[in-house]
This record gives sequence, structure tokens and C-alpha cells, in this order.
Amino acid sequence: MATPSQNPDSSEDLRFEYEQLRKEILQNDTLQTQALYATIVLAGAAMTVASNLPDTILWVKGVFFFAAGVIAMIGLWQNIDFSRSTFLIASYMLTFIEPKTQYVKWETRGYAFRKRSPSLGHGWIFERYRVLTYVLLIVVGFSIGGWYIAQGFPNPPWAYLAAASTIGGLATGVFTAIPLVQHYKFVYKYDDTFGKIWRDIKTEEEKSPS
Repeated sequence: MATPSQNPDSSEDLRFEYEQLRKEILQNDTLQTQALYATIVLAGAAMTVASNLPDTILWVKGVFFFAAGVIAMIGLWQNIDFSRSTFLIASYMLTFIEPKTQYVKWETRGYAFRKRSPSLGHGWIFERYRVLTYVLLIVVGFSIGGWYIAQGFPNPPWAYLAAASTIGGLATGVFTAIPLVQHYKFVYKYDDTFGKIWRDIKTEEEKSPS
């Protein structure tokens, strides 16, 4: 493995730092995909167990569906955090590394491309399908889980059904809306979110004595 030089502004040192950060970005993408597959497997297993349980214990079926929703919720938050890390690194490279390089301009040109065409630059299908998958699992898990739990209570069931539906709806809304807002900030507004901070840091460093 290459080692950095003693000069922090040398092309060798910049290339070393750039390569390490690019590896972290690629690793984040791999981890996002693996986390999605693991979430689908675990949530699917919980739903399968729930579906195979007898109707005499409906509340237990509901608990398993709720568990699937919780698993998907955790997976969604993981996905958002990976996106945060990826675009934090990208904005750092855009601010500190690529302005000093002559030919390595992937993040600089990628940012310009995304500004011109947000849908193509962010990959509507491949970027959002993971988030939409998590949201779908959360909605299904909490909704069906609430329905089964309400049905598992003794008469009259409708009061319980209304309460469970309300709680499930609020939980679904809160646990999906908050991460989706964060996802929008980290991915589609990452320069406003991270870039401005990095530029302020860069300005302070340039003003401070070496």
C-alpha cells in the first residue's frame, strides 16, 4: 500500500488521500446494499413466521409484523447514515482535494452534472429504490401488525382497532418522514448541508497562520 509523502500538498499525498476516501465511498455503497438484503431477509422471515401462526393467537401474529416494521425502520436509518457518510466525504473531496489536482475531478464534475440533471445525476431508480423498499416494509409491518393486534383483543374490537390504527399510522409517519427528510438533505442538498461547512473550515485555515 502506498504511503503519504511529507508534503501535504504534493500530488502523491493528494492521490493517496483521494484513493482512501474513494474506497470509503465504495465501501459505503456495498454496505448499503448488504444492509438492504439483510433487512429484506429478516423482515421477510418475521412476516413468514407471523403468517404461519394460527389465528387463535392473532396478537402474536401482530407482534411479529410489528417486529418486521421495526427491522425495516432500523435498516432505513442505517441507509440514511451511509448516505450521510458518503456525501460528507464527497463534499470534502470537492472542497479540499480536487481544487489542487489537474485531472482528478470526479466529484467536481459529478456535482456539476447533478446540478444540470438531478434525476440522472442521482440515479432515480438505483438511489431511491432502497429507501422506497424500507418505507414499504415499515408501512406493511406496522399496518398489518396493528390490525392483527386489535383483532386479538376481546370484544368490542373496533375501539382497539381504531387505537392500533392511529398508533401504527403515527409511528409509520414519524419513522419514515424524519429519515426521508434527512435523506433529502444528505443526498440531494449535500452541498448546502456539508459543503458550506467545509468551505468555512477551508477559509478559516487559509486565514490562520501556518
